[in-house]
Amino acid sequence: MEVRRRRTRPQDVKHVTHVDSDVNATIDQSRDQRNEAPDIPIESNKANTSEFIESKKLVSKDAVRARIRISLEIDLLATILLITGILTRLYRLEEPRNIVFDELHYGKYVGLYMKRTFFFDSHPPLGKQLVSVAAYLAGFDGQFKFDRIGSPYVDTVPLYALRLVPAICGSLLIPTGYHLVLELGLKQWAAAIGGILLLLGNFV
Repeated sequence: MEVRRRRTRPQDVKHVTHVDSDVNATIDQSRDQRNEAPDIPIESNKANTSEFIESKKLVSKDAVRARIRISLEIDLLATILLITGILTRLYRLEEPRNIVFDELHYGKYVGLYMKRTFFFDSHPPLGKQLVSVAAYLAGFDGQFKFDRIGSPYVDTVPLYALRLVPAICGSLLIPTGYHLVLELGLKQWAAAIGGILLLLGNFV
């Protein structure tokens, strides 16, 4: 049996070569895409990460600045009222050296605190306790008897310390009243009048 070999025609060679080149080009292109594809998201992720870190640093810096920032506003009129109140209330504080009005009431309770004697007080005790602290720091022993209004104090009574706490609280009341009038929505001149009335309350 005779087997005849088919002769390869030039057209077939060209066709095969063309198909092989197309296949090789497709394979190279897919390889290039595989090699280049991972680089794009990595670079974008790096850019996004760096931007996030920079924004976080800016936010932290702004937060630190916001914490350190302190705003201070001083009302000159309220300051003048406070200083004037302190000066007028501390001036000659030990005069007269006699029991004056509520000193009779407060003095008795201060003496009981100094003696550590239990008692029942129907009024809020904070004011008496503050006076008692000042009296204790000044060395008051509580032995003086507050018997009646007008009785003279003995030299062992620290009169300045006993009257200091009410004087300071009375001085603070003046700018407090001034700002209270402002909070009510009135003009500043009306608040100033209210503060002056509180300032001159002991003289009129």
